[in-house]
Amino acid sequence: MIITQQFNSFLDHTAARALLRVAEPQISHLVELLKTGDSTKRDGIAWALARTGKFNPADVIGPDNNLRKWISYIIGYGKDNFVQADLEAICSADHEVYFAASVLWQIMDSWVNNLEEY
Repeated sequence: MIITQQFNSFLDHTAARALLRVAEPQISHLVELLKTGDSTKRDGIAWALARTGKFNPADVIGPDNNLRKWISYIIGYGKDNFVQADLEAICSADHEVYFAASVLWQIMDSWVNNLEEY
């Protein structure tokens, strides 16, 4: 059971990294998959989109709470990959998504980010 979980985790990580390598010309397709695809598969897509940017995240926001969480992650982690005006539009489109992303911005900018234990 543990070996299976480790193998599945390895496959997920490998797939997400491969997706990032081909993501840029496929942004619109990935955004559509994020919006309409299986919610259990959004993590890898969100990871790649956060590192790629180049779309307006306000266009993705809708009533799906799971999707809203992943949009928060995408703009929170990938802030530097988005146009500032698009990020500000999130504040008008969905205050909670913007707030969640801003919390992540604070953590990412803090000295505790990437702090390791000895």
